[in-house]
Formats: sequence, C-alpha cells, structure tokens
Amino acid sequence: MKAYDTSLKHVGLSGPTNFTPVIQQFLEHVSKSSPKNYHILLILTDGEAFDMDDIISTIVVGSKIPISIIIVGIGNSNFEKMEVLDCDKGRLRDRFGNTVVRDCVQF
Repeated sequence: MKAYDTSLKHVGLSGPTNFTPVIQQFLEHVSKSSPKNYHILLILTDGEAFDMDDIISTIVVGSKIPISIIIVGIGNSNFEKMEVLDCDKGRLRDRFGNTVVRDCVQF
C-alpha cells in the first residue's frame, strides 16, 4: 500500500483505459523467462476497459502459458463488462472463435 500511495503522487489516472499494451508487454516478458516459472500480473483499474476485443484476443494467446492475470476494480465505476474476462459464465472466446486453454484471469 505504501508503494501504491507513493506512485499515485507521480502518475495521473485518466481514460480511456486500455489493458492490451500492458498485457502484451507482460506476455513478452514471460516469453523470455524459463517455462518453469509462473508469472502473475496485477492490474489495478479505476475504469472499465475500452479495448475488450483486443484484451480477449491477448488473453486467449496468454492462456497457453503459465500466467495469471488479476484485475482489481477500484472506485465506483461500472465494471460489469469486465466480468466476462473472469470466465465464470463460460470459456472466453475471441472474435475469431479461438477459446482460452484455461481460465487465467480473475476479476
């Protein structure tokens, strides 16, 4: 919490909220490490993502490797659309019909 509080003094939170670049950078980092390592990405967001199609496509690719993505919604925004990333109501499917290999996202 101390690191989070300190960081907030140096960054500004604004929209639109796009997760795809962060998730892609995370996957690039993971691809360079040992396949025996497990990686976790924690995303704290104050708003709903605007790039859902791209996020889903990126998650479908990432579901094949040992990762977890934890997304925490902060504040009073409507995060209803984000629930689909959680796969609680069925497997995540991208716009090309590809599905996740496993559920690797928790919202």
